[in-house]
Amino acid sequence: MQNCVCNDMVRAKMRIAIDASNLRAGGGVSHLVELLKTADPIRDRFDHITIFGPSATLEQLRSDVEWLTLVCHPWLDMSLPFRTTWRRLILPSLLNGNFDILFSPGGILAPTELPRVTMCRNMLPFDKIEKARYRVSLQRARIEILRRLQSRAFAEAEGVIFLTEFAKTSVLDQMSRPPKSCVVVPHGIAPRFSCAARIIRNIEDCTASDPFRLLYVSTVSPYKHQWHVVAAVAALQAEGFRVSLDIVGGGEPASIARLENEMKRHPDTDITYHGKVSFDEIHRHYHQSDGFIFASTCENMPNILLEAMAAGLPIICSEKRPMPDILGDAGCYVNPESPKQLALALKRFINEPDKRLAWSVAGARRAMEFTVERCAEETFSYLRDIYRTWRDPN
Repeated sequence: MQNCVCNDMVRAKMRIAIDASNLRAGGGVSHLVELLKTADPIRDRFDHITIFGPSATLEQLRSDVEWLTLVCHPWLDMSLPFRTTWRRLILPSLLNGNFDILFSPGGILAPTELPRVTMCRNMLPFDKIEKARYRVSLQRARIEILRRLQSRAFAEAEGVIFLTEFAKTSVLDQMSRPPKSCVVVPHGIAPRFSCAARIIRNIEDCTASDPFRLLYVSTVSPYKHQWHVVAAVAALQAEGFRVSLDIVGGGEPASIARLENEMKRHPDTDITYHGKVSFDEIHRHYHQSDGFIFASTCENMPNILLEAMAAGLPIICSEKRPMPDILGDAGCYVNPESPKQLALALKRFINEPDKRLAWSVAGARRAMEFTVERCAEETFSYLRDIYRTWRDPN
């Protein structure tokens, strides 16, 4: 009985430090935002959370609760060498004696005596085929450095959180030294993405002023293939299909230039690149669309795909894993690197409203399994387990 009481006290008083120094945009920040919205110190049995991060990241996090402290050091708003130096030299002195566990969701660890838990968020460093798209470049060098840093972090941490079984298997197969402990905790989708009533329109009911609205949300990168989607949609429009395409997402300058050059090749088409849209507003694009395209060939856990599913959008999707693991039979699969195959698949997709309805219902149902509450509970439960084992290894 005494041991049980001690363990309960350890879990209840867990003081968590979160190193968000390398989370500056994208899914890492949105995951942290949603995790904190749902966190409950009573349910999740922690005493306090302190987050260290750049000011732009911290501004997006909640600040209305007593159990959360946000800390920004001036170096965290500066270039990579300053952020790296801060993580290695300054953060350890802030951690030791003041916290019980360090959670580093960005996949890179600070040196500390505390137990450390990190996350595998990015599959690109571990995908040889996708890395080759960057050829000999500064970006390719950065990806290689990231692979080494993350492989080392996964091996040294007391715990590693993977987002999918696909990511876990793929990464562990490449590691010479496996993690001490690992678990799969999928991300959750915020309720605001859900759409109560999805109208499945026939293409015959669409007009030039009110076309069938296709949407692709993602960062613009070599493995996202937005230019192939543009070519495919332009081919459909040339055949007289009353469809439009909205592309949403920031990205790499070279890839954005490639996208814009492809759009210039089709100047009279109804295709719009919106650039980066605030995460707080992005759900509106899903709710205003009739169909969704996801053409990425490299993902860990595609939150964007889940967001489209939650919105009840029928989806035409990349056939590369882990997309089929997430979408299941709730969509149409295609090789996204072939504009011709994309166009043919889109044509069938648009001409089959009954299938689109079935995909819409099935996708929304599958998305209900990926809740923010489940993600938070499983994440904090794993942190407690790691801390308890570290405190009492016997």
